[in-house]
Amino acid sequence: MGQLQALRPVSDITVGGYTPTPIWQNCDSTSDAENIVSPLLTVPRACEMGIKTGEGAESGDPAIDAPTKSVTFNYRIRVSKDITGGQIVTCDMELYEGAVLRASRLGLDANSTSWQTHTDTLSDAEIAAISDWSDLRVRITGIGDLGLPRRKLRISFTEFRYPIYMGQTRVRGISIGPGKATIYDATLR
Repeated sequence: MGQLQALRPVSDITVGGYTPTPIWQNCDSTSDAENIVSPLLTVPRACEMGIKTGEGAESGDPAIDAPTKSVTFNYRIRVSKDITGGQIVTCDMELYEGAVLRASRLGLDANSTSWQTHTDTLSDAEIAAISDWSDLRVRITGIGDLGLPRRKLRISFTEFRYPIYMGQTRVRGISIGPGKATIYDATLR
């Protein structure tokens, strides 16, 4: 299968009271030291972030092509709650293409103060439904039951991972001819 690429948060779309801001900067690595925290879960609390991949993704270059073959497309999210006891905490994770829901995983367990990593694979139908790979976003909703005292959802990271052969291997080359040299970029498929 080769190497894996990861789509990670690169922009805030809806902050939803999560802190610190910008939330994407604290939710885009695999370090638990950087994380975001919801407000008290008196009602479901959602945040939404734009996700992209590839070299230059942080500067806005989507660098995402539609898959050229059937791929395994996994998601990972790492969550916990802020304090032991009290309210039972879960979260929903949804993948959107613009405003259109393309995939969702609901009721992920976040009811421990120890970090929990959830992983799953998107179906072929969920992947095939995506037509604009440059407009993907992830919405994460913290949900608490009616228990007291209220708790907060913590999110350490979220990402979607897929094999590099999706058309994402970018190379830079140089062509030397009589009297000139040309630098070019190409995508290997």
